[in-house]
Amino acid sequence: ILCLLGSGSGEVVLFVEPDTKNSNRSAESYKEEIERIVTETLKNSSVVSAIEPVYRIGTSYLIFDPMIKFERQVHNAIIMSISDAIQREESIRKKKVEEMEWIIANNMLVTYYQSIVNLEDYSIIGFEALNRAKDSAYFPNAEYFFAFALETDLLFDLERLCRLNAVRNFEKLDDYRLFINFAPKSIYDPELFSENFLEEIENKGLSPENVVFEITERLSVIDFPSFKEAIDRLRGMGFGIAIDDMGTGFSTLQSVAEISPDFLKYDMALVRNIHKDHIKQAILETLVPFAEKINATIIAEGIENPEDLKTLKSLGVRYGQGFLLAHPKPPPLSLEINRV
Repeated sequence: ILCLLGSGSGEVVLFVEPDTKNSNRSAESYKEEIERIVTETLKNSSVVSAIEPVYRIGTSYLIFDPMIKFERQVHNAIIMSISDAIQREESIRKKKVEEMEWIIANNMLVTYYQSIVNLEDYSIIGFEALNRAKDSAYFPNAEYFFAFALETDLLFDLERLCRLNAVRNFEKLDDYRLFINFAPKSIYDPELFSENFLEEIENKGLSPENVVFEITERLSVIDFPSFKEAIDRLRGMGFGIAIDDMGTGFSTLQSVAEISPDFLKYDMALVRNIHKDHIKQAILETLVPFAEKINATIIAEGIENPEDLKTLKSLGVRYGQGFLLAHPKPPPLSLEINRV
């Protein structure tokens, strides 16, 4: 009896056990023959040269037919394994979609707010709203949660809920700005410009001028005319615009030219250990005067150590956020930052 259980992480796992109809052959002899076939296959194929065969004794489901060549048995087992893997993946995806639908329908999200700080006097100028799924079995972190939503037709529903939660849980304290994450695909949401969201803002004593839409997706915008039209409409309503992850992914110079953002959020990958990386420093030295010329303000993300903070300040960065300054916290809003 022969079975290819599955493949992954560079392994092909084959299970063998004695065929009770052929007592002259032991599981070990099957193993040896499988190893011979697989070894020959790997030797003659550049495609699977990285695969490492692994053999174990155990229960299996593919009956060895002595009338069929052994090589074909192995081939069929591999095909069966691939088919099973696809079915398992489809089953898991279906469960993920169902869980996301349940999370949205029952508003099983928790909203955190992370302070954005003026690096000159360490005063708070605003907060970024960060939504997380509560007790999720399939979405261990927010990045994966929203990345999966982009692959489904649930993105609009999820982002609507995130926007509402961000506003409803936000406290009107002085004139702080509220940064709300925004995927470019959401420009096609018919409710993006609805009166309902404006009413929610007004009910909290806020105005559109207090709200900044932060463009988050690390994918290129293909339809720039439509995207720019939507951004201009949001700006015409009074909302601010920020480009997230500046320096990576979506945040190309074309994006900056088309959008004319109010804020450029400098990616944490380019902030981390900037104090000892001359290339990262050179990039930021170029970006700071560029931002000033287009009337945009740089916000450095992911500030986690004093040395990076000192370097950012010396390079002229005005605003920043990160664990060194303040961790994301649930409501009520905290107006305290860490000692630095």
